[in-house]
Amino acid sequence: EVVVILLSGHFSGAMLSAQQAAQQSPIPVHVYDSRAVTAGLAWQVLAAARARERGASAQEMLAAADEVRRKVRLVIALDTLEYLHRGGRIGKAAWLAGSILQIKPLIRVNHETGIVEAYGVERTRQRVIEAMIKRFFKEVAGEGRLHVAVMHGMAEEEAQAIAARIRQEHPNAEVYVHLTGPILGLNTGLRALALGGYRE
Repeated sequence: EVVVILLSGHFSGAMLSAQQAAQQSPIPVHVYDSRAVTAGLAWQVLAAARARERGASAQEMLAAADEVRRKVRLVIALDTLEYLHRGGRIGKAAWLAGSILQIKPLIRVNHETGIVEAYGVERTRQRVIEAMIKRFFKEVAGEGRLHVAVMHGMAEEEAQAIAARIRQEHPNAEVYVHLTGPILGLNTGLRALALGGYRE
């Protein structure tokens, strides 16, 4: 059997292609929509792989991924609206107004719907970064072990500083730092920062 965990169907046609290919496969293929991108997808894949290492069946792997999907949160701090505008995610009027006001937007990916949502705005980079951190940790509040990825669009120094802060405040957390993936990075652009993760 094959388990295929893909990025949100709202971002790509990969889901449809995989489903069509699965119908032609001589062995069972389970195609799963993560309703996520980048770290939101990665944590689900890791959960399924770790379940498999424990001897889980294909259905148990999918259940492990789905459990993480329901818990995972992805909050993104943008340095500019430019890339959302280029990608057709916002109109010219919103882009112009935001550019004039030098707005720093906060967005998130809803892992129930797989859709990107507005999550607030700030006027300075430091304030939008702090808002990202505050909102992410509010959404993953609890006592279970924390799993978090700090992602960046060519802003590694800031990302490493955030990761160091998380490790200090949450010593048992599993923390990774990496570049945003191509799907997210295309729409968030340079100097974007994001936190993606969940609590067990």
